[in-house]
Amino acid sequence: WGRVLPVMPYTSPPNWPIVFWDEFVDNGNGWVTAEQFNRQIEASAVVEETFAWQFKAGESTHSTVKVPHAAVSDFYAAVDVKRYSGTEDVWYGLTFRQADARHYYCFLVNDRQKYQVWARAGDALYQLVEPTRHETIVGGVPNRVGIVGEGETFTFFVNGQAIAALSVDL
Repeated sequence: WGRVLPVMPYTSPPNWPIVFWDEFVDNGNGWVTAEQFNRQIEASAVVEETFAWQFKAGESTHSTVKVPHAAVSDFYAAVDVKRYSGTEDVWYGLTFRQADARHYYCFLVNDRQKYQVWARAGDALYQLVEPTRHETIVGGVPNRVGIVGEGETFTFFVNGQAIAALSVDL
């Protein structure tokens, strides 16, 4: 399905324009709020420069929020994430290259300083990078997780440091 690549230092591609940015001073970009979610979501809102949502999840539950912007081919996406309750084993992060609700990739971290990458294709889940410990992940505080996607190659970042790279065979 894919092969892990050596991690290369990242510098922003010089000709890439910023096509979407949100500082969450209001909900002007139309993020989906609680009343539009499914029954697992308890609350969501844009508050204090944060888009936050709360949900109850059983084992293997995956909840995503779609970015209110058109898809792009190559990208750099980043989000600050933090677990507010639940066990340190809870995974949270960034879903990317989502074609629909059953076809996407995920880059996830947890408060035990681990990260993983997986893909969903229909009913099948594929572990692309096994849970791996990395000291850059800090439990109990917001972590900035980011991804550079160039064609079939992805580089994964935590708090500004490249921690893994992956080339996916599509």
